[in-house]
Amino acid sequence: MMKRLENKIGIHVGEMVRFGRPLSMAVVSVSSPRHYTLWNALAAESLAGDVRGFFGTRVKVSVFRVRSDTECRSVILSLKQLCPDVLGVSVECGGVDLTCSLVGDLMDKVWTNGQTSEAPDLLFGGKIPTYFPEFFLAKFPSSIAVLGEGELPMRRLVSRYFDPYPESLCEIPNLAYCDDSLQPIRSRSEQPSCSGLVFPPSTDTVSELLEAGAGTLMTQASRGCSWSKCTYCTVSSFRGHKKWEPLPWNRVRQHMESLIALGVREFEFCDDEFMGGRDAEHLDRVTEIANDLKRLAKQFENGIAFRIFLIPHTVFRSEDPAGNLAVSRVLQELKQAGLVRVYFGVESGSDAQLKRYCRGTPRDDVIGALNVVKRLRVGIDCGFIMFDPQATVEDIWDNVRFFRKHQLIRHNQWPFRPLIANSGAGFGQVMARRGIPPDADYMCYRYSFGDPKVQNIFDIVDELSAKTRSLFYTLKVISKVHFDPAAESRESRRARDYVIQNGLVYLDLIETLITSSDGQGWGRSLPGAICNAENAILSIIKEVQRDLAGGFFGPYSERLESELDASSITIPKFHQALTEITG
Repeated sequence: MMKRLENKIGIHVGEMVRFGRPLSMAVVSVSSPRHYTLWNALAAESLAGDVRGFFGTRVKVSVFRVRSDTECRSVILSLKQLCPDVLGVSVECGGVDLTCSLVGDLMDKVWTNGQTSEAPDLLFGGKIPTYFPEFFLAKFPSSIAVLGEGELPMRRLVSRYFDPYPESLCEIPNLAYCDDSLQPIRSRSEQPSCSGLVFPPSTDTVSELLEAGAGTLMTQASRGCSWSKCTYCTVSSFRGHKKWEPLPWNRVRQHMESLIALGVREFEFCDDEFMGGRDAEHLDRVTEIANDLKRLAKQFENGIAFRIFLIPHTVFRSEDPAGNLAVSRVLQELKQAGLVRVYFGVESGSDAQLKRYCRGTPRDDVIGALNVVKRLRVGIDCGFIMFDPQATVEDIWDNVRFFRKHQLIRHNQWPFRPLIANSGAGFGQVMARRGIPPDADYMCYRYSFGDPKVQNIFDIVDELSAKTRSLFYTLKVISKVHFDPAAESRESRRARDYVIQNGLVYLDLIETLITSSDGQGWGRSLPGAICNAENAILSIIKEVQRDLAGGFFGPYSERLESELDASSITIPKFHQALTEITG
């Protein structure tokens, strides 16, 4: 067990540490390259930028990213040389094992030059520690978990190094830590505020991201959601149930200017909801932002390009035509400033599912939102959830028909995605009441479906897709390198084509399984349907292999080749799995 630190920021408050040098702090973002969804992650950079801005030269911050075993080993070597006083780890979904490897290798060991150095104070933050702090406290009892947004608690934690009379941990809100008897406790919860977050995120990792082929970099203009009621979403609980709030625009502008200086021209505003509402106050704010972005874009020959996230009932409401017109005008202003793509959650073509998801938007209004953005000739990305625990075959059939009718495959290439019952969300709370244990690594509860026919359909699709999911996920990542059609590479276009073809295979398979589920030939028709789907996927994979052999994918070739080696599927192997599913 890691030794207990008596005199530092750790659990046991002792004498103030007086440094004759800047406090050394390392912030590491740990995520998984194989997580089922492309998550936005700006937490480590936001935290580093805030600490630097708030404490100035008193603190020296280094930022690292870990997304693989190889990167983990490299960062461990860097941290052993750095010997930070404080190590902060932001743990995203799928990153628990890598986090434990990284921290376990570092703590209480000889760091560098043959000298024994005291282990750094250890802080955990991000999505997983927010919902499962006890998991980390059990493994590392002297650590502290920061719950929710970390900037303001972090300021107070770091201040303890420089304050002659440091406040106790119990006085700092949104923390979890162990007491003297190693029992986990939590400090009070306090709603965060964005108004004081004036320091822009750091740009430490931008160069390495650009060298790795990234075309679009993230920034953020707000936090939270104006709706905050969706039963699958954790945005509300992560923010202490505080709704949408803007970040100071000057902070955003400074961050964008720093990114531009490094060569970035495409931006993703990774807000949960960019506008925050459709009333005059919010639309006026966005108009001012659009005007400022136009001024920024004029400094460059080809301007800038960006993507924003919205919710459908911000874009369109059938009962408010005047508001719809006002929103369209603002979106047009944003387009003139560089808006090239809008993301919003369609989520379902079933009214019953939309009610279970508590979307607050009827299906016709979702269609209206799609049409608004299409008329603007702006690209669309959309979220879609095919399966949920209470889904019926009728719900799935409604989804397939809706997906086809509105050609959503162009906007979402993963039509077979299940609802994730996240901790902190409504569906997760239902699973917890049922006594289902959570999966801490992915922040969710695993569930079975109430309708046995839906369960059969899902199991077949999931079993088949699992064999090549990582490969097509990698292609999906490549397809998202650029959001701006003018900057899109041939590699990203080809990757998107392959992911679309893969998505259509599963849409066809789901439709076949639905039409077979009510007939007497369910068992007899399954092998043929599965064989057709598998052959179609193998055909796509052969095309990818031909592209790789011809050198088409360039900088992405090595990773794609690795994924191809791991994704071989054969009819005998699948037949065995199919037999287990169907009995």
